[in-house]
Amino acid sequence: MKSLAGISALILLSGCSVSSTFIDRQTGVVYAGRTVGGTYGSQGRIEAVIEGEKVSGQWTYMVGGTSTGGIAPVNTGAAPVVSVVTGSPSAGKGLANLRGDKGSVFRCIFEWSAWTGSGIGECSRSDGRMYDMTLK
Repeated sequence: MKSLAGISALILLSGCSVSSTFIDRQTGVVYAGRTVGGTYGSQGRIEAVIEGEKVSGQWTYMVGGTSTGGIAPVNTGAAPVVSVVTGSPSAGKGLANLRGDKGSVFRCIFEWSAWTGSGIGECSRSDGRMYDMTLK
């Protein structure tokens, strides 16, 4: 039952839109953005306004690894019990390619956790400027 509850929570968390921030590494100025629609699935759209330029584009993430599992002894004070723990991967690497209405191009690489609905990464702009990126 706990596995079913965990999977249901994962689906609910993954379906929500998330806000994003882009922090200029040179100035520390924070710019806001958001995903368009939900984050359920492994792709979507993201929008932001950075230095007065509207940027938007596609993001994609790839779930890494394989299903995990293990066996753990549990001390109940009575007869020995063995607990089987299983799970599936819910985190991976992401890529976002954004184009601005004034000609800028952003390429963002990030780590994404579908379980927490959050991620962190970095973006490079076509003029060489770098931004830290958060999704939550």
